[in-house]
Amino acid sequence: MKQTLRYKIILTAGLSTFLLMSLYWLAGWHLIESIEHQSRQQFVDYIGSRVDQALAGKVPAQALELFDMMTLYRENDDVPVAWRALTPPATEALPNEDLLVVRRHPQTGQPYYLVMHNVEEVLESGKQEEAEILLVLGGIALITFGAMGLTLLITWQLTQPIRQLTRQLEHIDPARPVLEPLERNDEIGFMSRQFASLLQRTAAFINRERNFTRFASHELRSPIMVVRSSLDLLRETVPPSEINSRALKRIDDASSRMIKLIEAFLWLGRETKPAPEGCVDRTGLEHILEELFASHPALQSRQLEVTLDDCHWQVHPFVLSVVIDNLLRNALIHGDGHIRIGNDTDTLTISNDIGDGDHADAQSHGYGLLIASQLCQDAGIGLELTQEPRRYSAQLHFAAQAGP
Repeated sequence: MKQTLRYKIILTAGLSTFLLMSLYWLAGWHLIESIEHQSRQQFVDYIGSRVDQALAGKVPAQALELFDMMTLYRENDDVPVAWRALTPPATEALPNEDLLVVRRHPQTGQPYYLVMHNVEEVLESGKQEEAEILLVLGGIALITFGAMGLTLLITWQLTQPIRQLTRQLEHIDPARPVLEPLERNDEIGFMSRQFASLLQRTAAFINRERNFTRFASHELRSPIMVVRSSLDLLRETVPPSEINSRALKRIDDASSRMIKLIEAFLWLGRETKPAPEGCVDRTGLEHILEELFASHPALQSRQLEVTLDDCHWQVHPFVLSVVIDNLLRNALIHGDGHIRIGNDTDTLTISNDIGDGDHADAQSHGYGLLIASQLCQDAGIGLELTQEPRRYSAQLHFAAQAGP
C-alpha cells in the first residue's frame, strides 16, 4: 500500500513517542512499587520486633496498647481459617487497606496474627513522595524534550530523500539537464519523476534551439550572400538611372539589415555570450549614426536634432548599432515629428514627438523594442522607455568608463 511521507512521519513519531512513554511509565511504576514494598517491609519488621519483645516479657505488655493502629490475635483466638493456612512469617493484604502479619511467638513458636489498619497512610514516606514528584517531572521533561528530539531524529531520517533530491538538483548541468529519478513510491519519488520529465523536455527544447541556431547560421547567410553578390552584379549591368539606383539602394539596405538581424539573433541565441570587445566613444557613435541615417531614407523627411558629447561606453559597436536601429525604426513608425538624439557620459537618449492620435499606436511597439530590450539585457545596458503626452523617449544607460 502506498504511504505518503506525511503519514509515515506522523505514524512513526506517534508510535515512537507512545513506546518511549510506555517504557518510561512502566519503569517509574516499578520504581514506586519497589519503594513501597521496601517501606512496608521495614515497617512490618519494626512493629513485629516490638511485639516480639512485648510477648517475650522484655518490655511491659502495656506497650502494645500504644499501637492503636493494630490488633493482636493469639493462637487460641477465633481467627479465620484462611489466616491459619499462612505459614509464618507472612504478610497478606486485607480489605480497607489493612495488612495481616503472621509471625511466630518468640518463646512458644506458635503463630500470632497482627492486623494493621490504614497502613498506606502510615507508610506514605517523604522518599516515596519525592520519587512520585520526580517521576511526574521526568515524564513532563521526557514528553517535552525526548519526544521532540525523537521526532526530529525520525523526521531527519525520513526527509533524507528530499535532501538527496536537492543535491541532485544542485549538481544538474544547465547545458545537459538530466536527472535520475528516485526509486520511491511516495511524493518524493513522484516529485523526482516530474522533475526528470521536465528536465527531459527542457533538454529537448535546448537541443532544438541549438539546432535552429546552427542551421540558421548557415541556411540564412547563404541566401543573403547570393542577394549581395547579385546586387553587385546588377550595379555593373543595369543602366544607371534614378529609379534603378533607388531600387538597388533599397535592396542593399534590406540585405544589410537582414545581415544585422541574423547576427543579432545568433548573438542572442548563444548560451554563453563573450565579454564585449572594444568600446564606443564619440567618434564611434557618430559613425554608427551616420550608417543608420544612410540606411533609413525615411529619416530624410523628418527633422533630426543630434547633440553628441564625449562618451566612452564598454559595449560592442555592433550590438549598439542594432539597438539604435530598432529604436529609430520605432520612432519612424510612431509619430511624424522631430526626432532628437543626445547623450552624456553614461546615457543615450532618443525621443520623437507624437501627435494626439498616436497615443494608442505608441503602445504597439512591434518586435523592434522587444529585440532591443533583449539585446540591452544581455549586453548589460539599461533600457528605459518613457511616454509623455506628446513625446516618446528611450534612454540607454551605460556603466561609466574612464577614457583611454
